[in-house]
Amino acid sequence: MVRPILSGPAKGLNVENPKGLIDEAYDTFGWDKRTGYIRRSTLLRLKLDGVARQLDSMDKIVG
Repeated sequence: MVRPILSGPAKGLNVENPKGLIDEAYDTFGWDKRTGYIRRSTLLRLKLDGVARQLDSMDKIVG
């Protein structure tokens, strides 16, 4: 099914698979597709170990 984008910078473009685009974005940014949380490996790669520890204490991180 093709869905037109109705507003924003991509207005007028048609998107055939919005779920696929979302999955690709999550992979690109290092987020978990199931929970929407950032992956621990992403934060460690960005040298944000302290943020990883804080999110871990709140159960808001994957991996």
